[in-house]
Amino acid sequence: MSIRIRGAASISGSSQSLYVVDGFPIVGDISNINPDEIETFSILKDASATALYGSRASNGVVLITTKRAGNGRSTISFNASYGVQQVPQRGRPDMMNAQEFA
Repeated sequence: MSIRIRGAASISGSSQSLYVVDGFPIVGDISNINPDEIETFSILKDASATALYGSRASNGVVLITTKRAGNGRSTISFNASYGVQQVPQRGRPDMMNAQEFA
């Protein structure tokens, strides 16, 4: 997804907007954010953007608030799995070792 607030300002310069997700500016695009998690987004394009974020906001600012964001509340979730697989001794076919095979 690409959001272009202002047109191309120069030939060699970037016209990418500054993205601020839950109050934190992010570098790059917002392709890693699930669209279902976005609650609201606002666009700042004038002096209000420059006053808050300086020269980084010259191409506009996209303010994104996710559904999980909350004041004074932080959660970190972690999922992991680990497994070991062995063939039981019972049920293994009888095999020759190297000396028996030779």
